[in-house]
Amino acid sequence: SLSIIGWMMSGWGSDNRYAMIGGMRAAAQAISYELPFVLSLLSVSMLAGTLNINEIVLAQYAVPNIVWQPLAFMIFFIAALAELNRPPFDIPVGESEVVGGPFVEYSGIRWSMFFLGEYASLFIMSVLISALFLGGYEWPFGTQLGIGFQLVLTLVKSAVLIFLVMWIRATVPRLRIDQLMAYSWKILLPLVLVQVLVNGFVLVYGLPLIVLTIAGLAGIGVLVWLTERSVRTPRVAPAALRSEEHTSELQSRETISY
Repeated sequence: SLSIIGWMMSGWGSDNRYAMIGGMRAAAQAISYELPFVLSLLSVSMLAGTLNINEIVLAQYAVPNIVWQPLAFMIFFIAALAELNRPPFDIPVGESEVVGGPFVEYSGIRWSMFFLGEYASLFIMSVLISALFLGGYEWPFGTQLGIGFQLVLTLVKSAVLIFLVMWIRATVPRLRIDQLMAYSWKILLPLVLVQVLVNGFVLVYGLPLIVLTIAGLAGIGVLVWLTERSVRTPRVAPAALRSEEHTSELQSRETISY
């Protein structure tokens, strides 16, 4: 996507090593989390039978997609946080590691444009999530009560999602770089692939949609368990680093003995 080029160019243009590292982190993170992001969107489009967002919203006149696709909603929301570089996926702009990220050397209007883009993307992403999973302007009673109610309905759903993003920022600590990359490739991507396969199985064989809900809730349970397990697992140092630490420890012991 074009955002990857923007992050890399901003880091390179800063002529600062920390900014360049932040740009590279942002590019790697965006590439990693775009796959579960797009595949969870594919899960919703399979149910609606279209990629047209307006038709996806209209198909939720009775039941929103979050009921049939709870796991896809969770994965889409997590991937959206990563795409927006919001906590706990804010390692490209981590003050304690890269001193602010790609825009560390920018000030004034250039600095403010970064944050304008960030918060505009947050609002757009919230509207998109509400349209894909929460019924958008259609559910509940959107068509019956007119365009004014539909506008208020969309804004309320988007505001709730923005509040949830801010709440997570104040609650969840930042991930390490190894945890962040492994979380996408080893946890989110396999689970969303299973979700796509289950959707295809249910649609091809005409099974009741409640099967999707049960499978999605089971998938959320697996996601929570894997997330807790991956976060609590200590980082294993590479073999070369472990041997170096062992050698330095032996040398320090010899020095103390002398």
